[in-house]
Amino acid sequence: EFAMAKATPNITVFDYTPIDDLPIEEQCKTRFDENPELREQYPTLDAYLDSVRADGPVPAPESKTTFRLRSLSTIQKMEVTDVINNGGGSAVYWRLVRHGLVGWENFSDESGRPVLFADSMTDNINRLPPALVIEIGMKILASSSLTEKARKN
Repeated sequence: EFAMAKATPNITVFDYTPIDDLPIEEQCKTRFDENPELREQYPTLDAYLDSVRADGPVPAPESKTTFRLRSLSTIQKMEVTDVINNGGGSAVYWRLVRHGLVGWENFSDESGRPVLFADSMTDNINRLPPALVIEIGMKILASSSLTEKARKN
């Protein structure tokens, strides 16, 4: 889940919350909506939610990870467009994140250890799961597609 907010000129901040860190009702709704097998097994969302609650207490959500993004410059947009036009596939997202990710807060690895934002963008991108690289890349692309007037509003 992402929440967009304007921080400083040309920097966009969004909070990322993994599904397991959402309140149990939101977790269940997302899983129920996205999983046809659950909808076959449970007649309603409430039935699925009751089943999950019966399994025991749900851990409290941890603090959200915040990613700081900036819009692409004209030259960077042209570079990404070239990659897209040449069938770049996942390389497009790597380029978007390489150019647009400027920092993060409260980001941890699988073991729960804090991950600091490094000077090397390659190192930073390699610390992110591929699905998150794609999601961040899409946010950067969307932010970069806005006109300056729309971005200020």
